[in-house]
Amino acid sequence: TSMIEGLAKSNKKKVPSVSMGQGQEVIARRLVGNGMISGEWCILQNCHLGLGYLFELEQKLVKAEEIHDEFRVFITCEPPESINQRSVTSKWDTLKSIAC
Repeated sequence: TSMIEGLAKSNKKKVPSVSMGQGQEVIARRLVGNGMISGEWCILQNCHLGLGYLFELEQKLVKAEEIHDEFRVFITCEPPESINQRSVTSKWDTLKSIAC
C-alpha cells in the first residue's frame, strides 16, 4: 500500500482507501464511482473479506460506458489458505516498479 501511495503522490493523485469487510462495500462503491468520473485512484484493501463486492466491481467496470483515462483501482488481499497449504515454497515479493 505504501508503494501505491508513493506512486500516487509522484503522479499528484489522491488515493483514498477502504479496508473491505462488513458493510464497507458502500464506501468502496463511492470511491470507485467517484474515481471512474474524476480520474482519482483508490485502494480496496483486504478484498478477501469482500469477495462478493469484487464480482460486482468487475461487472461495473465491464458494463461502464465511460471511464476516465486516469482512473485506477488497486486491490489487495490475503492469499487463500489452501494455496499456502499446497505449496512446497511460497514467496511473495514486493513490487519493484509499477508501470501505468
